[in-house]
Amino acid sequence: MANWQVGDWLRFRMANTEPLCGLGCWQNPSSGTILFFNPDWPYAVAMSAATVDQQIRSGRAQLVSRVPIFDAAAERALGLLEKR
Repeated sequence: MANWQVGDWLRFRMANTEPLCGLGCWQNPSSGTILFFNPDWPYAVAMSAATVDQQIRSGRAQLVSRVPIFDAAAERALGLLEKR
């Protein structure tokens, strides 16, 4: 998938919903199905790579962040320690 990789946050749309923002946490190597997760959701979302590609090309989906969630959490924790 162009300009996207596992570990990136994407804003995308599901049918008849408001945009969702999720972490691409896994991609099936054989089918290309992508699994998105957000700690605020009580569910996960699976989408085909073709659907995500089409949404990116049309502007209905966009890359939000390439900062991995663990790196962001570690940076925040270190910042809090420095303030002590």
